Amino acid sequence: MLDTITHRLDSVTQRLDSVSNELSSLIHEVHQTLPTAVNSIPASDSFVQTTYIPTIVRLGLDKWDILAFIIALVSLYYACKAYRSQKETERNTMKITKESQFMLMIDYFRHFYANLIASKSIVAKLDNRFHTHYPSEEHIRKLGVDTDALHPEVFFHSKEKYHHIHELLMLVNNYNTELGVAEKHLCTQNLIAEAKLRDLNTLIFKQDLFCEKFRKAMEELCKPDEPTGWIKRKRCICLYEEAGRLEDIENAQKRYNEYIEKSRNNIIDKALSRIDLSEEDNQEAIKKAFTIKSPSNSNKDKRFIEKYTDQVDKILCNHVNTKLRTTSKNTDIPEVKTFSCKGANFFSADEKQANNFAKIFFHDDKDRELFFMLINSNIFYEIHGKNTQGYDKIAILPF
Repeated sequence: MLDTITHRLDSVTQRLDSVSNELSSLIHEVHQTLPTAVNSIPASDSFVQTTYIPTIVRLGLDKWDILAFIIALVSLYYACKAYRSQKETERNTMKITKESQFMLMIDYFRHFYANLIASKSIVAKLDNRFHTHYPSEEHIRKLGVDTDALHPEVFFHSKEKYHHIHELLMLVNNYNTELGVAEKHLCTQNLIAEAKLRDLNTLIFKQDLFCEKFRKAMEELCKPDEPTGWIKRKRCICLYEEAGRLEDIENAQKRYNEYIEKSRNNIIDKALSRIDLSEEDNQEAIKKAFTIKSPSNSNKDKRFIEKYTDQVDKILCNHVNTKLRTTSKNTDIPEVKTFSCKGANFFSADEKQANNFAKIFFHDDKDRELFFMLINSNIFYEIHGKNTQGYDKIAILPF
């Protein structure tokens, strides 16, 4: 082995000597050519004749100088390549702007609402038949949350804001792991029923938890960056800059409120689409019921809530009953009488699950009652409805 290494080292040394000899020959030719080149330079370029060229001629370069020069060129090449790669990465990153990140986060709320409906529907349709039936794997896997829409690098300039996005990434990754475990448990016949029910309740709980975590992150990300260094000292003594700071805070709060309003509207649209409510008049009536503010008088407020909730409840019941009769061949589907929190078995106004959705997006008793009506109608339709191919929306399969 030692002889082999020695032989290879000798070979490398011979190659380096050959390169050095060629470079020395090239330098010798340059030395012989430079005086002629200097004499041919016009007299007007006396600085080149008297200063620059003689300096080059006097350079005495040995083979190690040449080797160092070659290494420097190679290093420069890779440095340029790394720089180009960095700029390309920066350009790709900048395609995701802060505003784009907010729009993607708004869409997460719609996805969490859909997951909440699907999870609750699976629990209701399984009806504790854990040892004889299981939900089709597709329904569990669709509950997964994509992490590709979260880009912490957009907020690289702020350690706190970067941390908020990174925390969401960790939460979502942990949830996706729990989802995989839940799928495995639900599809295992001999596993105890308590473990399966625990997994399903965890999936339901996480949708409500994500709603609050993403809302909190969005609120923090909307806040203006804190001034630092010289700018911070300047703002402490400059009233004009301090006024500008207050204006930034007000604009940030306004922007946050706009995002929440947009998320609320997306949830309402999603809820109406899940029961295939395409009648424009009914859609407008339900959306209008959400936009009208309740009066301050408590007696009037009660009658006001009953007026609009009864109207929406009637629209939802008529639509769902009609839709299920026309799309389903199952004659055992019960005719729903109400989706009110008082009469429905899926969600009630005082239930903890889905409470964050209600608190964040629906701020008074009327809106929350309407919201839970939409949830209950969605779950009922999910349990008994058919998809476009005529199959059950939620497929529960026997072992």
